[in-house]
Amino acid sequence: MKFSITPARKYLRIAYIFVLLITPSQFCSAQTRIFIIGCQHNTTKNFTADTISEVLKNIKPDIILMELDSSLMDASGNFKHFFSSNENDAVRKYQSKFPAAQLRRFDFEGRNAYFASTRLFQKEQVLWKLVDSLYFSNHIEGNMRNILAAHYNATNALNNLDQLGIKTLNSAEYLSLSKFRQNWMYHEVLQVIGATEVLKPFYEFYKSDGNFWEFRNKTMSQNILKYIKEFKQKTIVILVGSYHKYMLMDLLQPEQKQGNFVISEFSY
Repeated sequence: MKFSITPARKYLRIAYIFVLLITPSQFCSAQTRIFIIGCQHNTTKNFTADTISEVLKNIKPDIILMELDSSLMDASGNFKHFFSSNENDAVRKYQSKFPAAQLRRFDFEGRNAYFASTRLFQKEQVLWKLVDSLYFSNHIEGNMRNILAAHYNATNALNNLDQLGIKTLNSAEYLSLSKFRQNWMYHEVLQVIGATEVLKPFYEFYKSDGNFWEFRNKTMSQNILKYIKEFKQKTIVILVGSYHKYMLMDLLQPEQKQGNFVISEFSY
């Protein structure tokens, strides 16, 4: 007995074969793709605005997220006060060629006002000038000195790596070292400050400084997730200072499945 295939069954079989032929990458194309690009804000020999421009030209993002707050950019991505930096100059150049590309800010709301009201950077400078003085005049000894030595070594290594260009800034080695340095600075060095009589007045400030670092990065990641939800199936580039990238990666990677997005690495 012969069985004929009805047109309906024939089309179902064709559809089934088509589904089997679809590759995983084709499924991924329906997801939002994000690229987190660790940057130097200021120009160095091997890192300029053109460095970022070249990355943007190759990725061709629909959305670019900027490490700015509301004092510098409005909610629609328009600069309130444009200033020259590697990122700002690069996105202005990119938008001149791809005007449909949109900008958004993703930093902690009121960041610059917080910096000004707390005098954060000025206090950090006073503290570290004192720490440097004590360390290099050998007034800190034993384990406390070893903790500071590890901090200085990590900082010096990162400063050297910062001069080597965008590929190094986004390498696994750089992310690992910057994570170590930030964690060491805000946890282990805090012990030195608390245990050294002349530094004790800075203890609560420095503890708060470390808490703010974590809060700021967590806020950044939440803002990024908000944009991923808003701009579905788009390509998003996040331009961020290189020290932030490790924490954004740590916070965003576990959210990929639920948020239907994929973190892509650019081939520098």
